[in-house]
Amino acid sequence: MKALFQENPHRRIVFICYGNIMRSPFAEHVCKSLFQGTLPEGGIESFGFHMPENRQSPDEAQTAALLFKHNLAQHRSKCLRQSDLLDDDIVFYFDERNGSTISASYDIANAFCLADLIPLSAKMQHEVADPYGHGLDGVKTCYTQIEQAIIYLLRCYQRDVYGR
Repeated sequence: MKALFQENPHRRIVFICYGNIMRSPFAEHVCKSLFQGTLPEGGIESFGFHMPENRQSPDEAQTAALLFKHNLAQHRSKCLRQSDLLDDDIVFYFDERNGSTISASYDIANAFCLADLIPLSAKMQHEVADPYGHGLDGVKTCYTQIEQAIIYLLRCYQRDVYGR
């Protein structure tokens, strides 16, 4: 991934989860907030695989996001189409189910599991599991993992783009 940012620091960052109502919109918000002032020119977006579109984040996702100082109230889900993707995108997915769907249905050159960016000291599992149906505590655990991974992503981006 470091080489990708060095090669083209203006790539878009895309987060993809199953429904685009919990994990990926939170990741998009965290990434935009943490990258503030150093946003990739390509931007940051999130999508899901599940139809229909324009669904809101569940109450527990909105409540948990507010605990992390992010507001998902205005978010509406978007279903990923191949035409939404750009060749230079760096795509992050959250679990093997997402990874398998990407491999089987999309042409994406640069796809990575976000869980691989969680620091080893905080890593509890090999994926950022879908918290849907696991209540507020499950969502908070998930959001903690996402935030840790994106903090690491920001460090990689800043080092590679700005030499810090």
